[in-house]
Amino acid sequence: MKSHCPKAAGQSSRFTDLVERLSSKDMRQDPRLTSGDAVRLAWEDLSTGPRFVSGKCVDVSAAGLKVEVLVPIPVRTNLMVRAEALGLSGSGVVKHSLRRGTKYVIGVQLSERRLTKSRDAVS
Repeated sequence: MKSHCPKAAGQSSRFTDLVERLSSKDMRQDPRLTSGDAVRLAWEDLSTGPRFVSGKCVDVSAAGLKVEVLVPIPVRTNLMVRAEALGLSGSGVVKHSLRRGTKYVIGVQLSERRLTKSRDAVS
């Protein structure tokens, strides 16, 4: 009877090779640009009312940005985003929120694609 167990350690399969190749590449549609610029986020908290926080933009693309902040923001929270140095002002939604040490890394998907290929050119 033939075993249906995965291959032994040290052996590779087409699937694991594919997963390794795909995970080693950035599969995002848009290139990300490293930032470091200040960003201001605003949202409505149902229990406490309007909330505001300043953070640091880690990277940015036409479709979104990664921001470091000192407070957690729940996934699916609608935000207003303002980053003057990037010429960015608009809305977005939190797609992920991860704690990293004393900070939270927030992934924000913008409601409209904002950046073009040049960091200084915003539509």
